[in-house]
Amino acid sequence: MTEPNAWNGTGPSGDVDRLLLALVEERADRLEAGDLIADAHALQALTPGPDTRSLTEPLFRQALEVLTDSLNQEAFLTPPGRWVAADYLLRIIEQRLQLTVLDRTDPSLAQIPVRSPIIIAGPPRSGTTLLFSLLASAGGLRTPEGWELLRPVPSPRPDHYPDPARVRLAAVELGRLHRAAPNLATIHHYDARMPKECLSAMSFAGLSEEFLSRYRAPSYRRHLQDADMTSAYEMHKFVLQVLAAEMPPTRWLLKSPVHLHNLPTLFETYPDAHVVITHRDPLAIIASVTSLIATLRSISSHHVDALEIAQENAELYTRSLTRLLPGTPQTAHLPSNQVHHVTYQELISNPMRTIERLYERVGHPLTADDREELSRTVSARSTRSGGAHDYDVSRLGLDLAALRQELAEYQAHFDVPNEVDLASLC
Repeated sequence: MTEPNAWNGTGPSGDVDRLLLALVEERADRLEAGDLIADAHALQALTPGPDTRSLTEPLFRQALEVLTDSLNQEAFLTPPGRWVAADYLLRIIEQRLQLTVLDRTDPSLAQIPVRSPIIIAGPPRSGTTLLFSLLASAGGLRTPEGWELLRPVPSPRPDHYPDPARVRLAAVELGRLHRAAPNLATIHHYDARMPKECLSAMSFAGLSEEFLSRYRAPSYRRHLQDADMTSAYEMHKFVLQVLAAEMPPTRWLLKSPVHLHNLPTLFETYPDAHVVITHRDPLAIIASVTSLIATLRSISSHHVDALEIAQENAELYTRSLTRLLPGTPQTAHLPSNQVHHVTYQELISNPMRTIERLYERVGHPLTADDREELSRTVSARSTRSGGAHDYDVSRLGLDLAALRQELAEYQAHFDVPNEVDLASLC
């Protein structure tokens, strides 16, 4: 007689549910920073000591404690969501430990140059992903892939590249997001072998907006806003150096909206960087990013407040966008010849001319073959079809007229047209 098989659903009713419940209950208790750190040491067979600590360890520990407390008290985590959060944080701590050991045992890694990176730092949903993919299609630039930023170690200078095991682990983690939220692909697609936003490298320092995109964490948000981001950018650079040891770049091409909020620290870390800032109607940006964050948070939380998310992003991007105006304390200290501006409309209407002009500005000449490849990429994207990302700006709960007025000088200076017609919303 064949035994019942609970794995394929033919076994006794409830066996699979009980197994899933048992897995979830492994992390049913509070998320504790100390426990997660101890677990990471044990899983890596490391004894806590000088080789597993960095100069920024107290800052990391403090940030992790604030984050876990915020997740416990403010994130409305479901039981499965708590399990996923613990797994996610454990991966980050394990990778941090491995990075720290590498830093101690191989000092040559920190000497690898990161020369004149090209960094896209526009707001989310303003054409940054399109610009990233077009710039990456020609010119021989090195873009970090999803698996590299989730798991930059343990194999510097491996015999083969990419590392299949690390690709597989990253694919499982990123695929989980799409399985949990099937509509996510119409907003932003995540894949282990696709170029990825480099803010994930900052997560290993415990200071990253990546946590806020996944979870409601107001206390951690305040901590991040007040934090000195130097350690996060030091970690960001070291991750690039570790990846460069595996496959040396000719020049890095990077992207993340978070750099828009930290431009002075970014240039302190990469003095010869070229930063490209994309511009789009801020109301369209806030509506779209609210939709993205609400979708990501719904994976792990039983309560998601889209109005609160909209308000957070309205405050964040109003502050960062107005800092770009001439005469502000920030712009006075930025190298103007290394900051380049592109509007969403010019990128969409004439992508070839926009990309060619940007390459010229950043001092990266294109060959005839580069231009041909770029042309093929532009043509392919223009015929590509996919699901539409729908969002309704009128449901944000914001004073849109006041927001438009507050950002009027910004839009006028950078020639950013309105996409959202307030009159039609009345």
